[in-house]
Amino acid sequence: MGAISAQIYRHIVFPHLVPSLFTVMRLDMTTTLLGIILAEPYATRKGFGYYPPFYAESFEPQNLFALVAMIAAAAIILNEFLRRAETYFGRWRN
Repeated sequence: MGAISAQIYRHIVFPHLVPSLFTVMRLDMTTTLLGIILAEPYATRKGFGYYPPFYAESFEPQNLFALVAMIAAAAIILNEFLRRAETYFGRWRN
């Protein structure tokens, strides 16, 4: 049809790649947050993952709940950011 490769990627490949790309990014975000929470207690002495067991063992439930709320808020904000980016880049689907 006479399109150069840049036009093929811009108008055909990228628009059809957007839904899968953002689905993978959302799943990877979840895996990353779980990895931080599960690996940091063994790897570091600070960070989001180190403090939940520390607060649980030192009987500081208010700090534990605040930290869990911060992690949940970060996950919600990142998920919303990815959702809006998907809506913006996938506006051709509407």
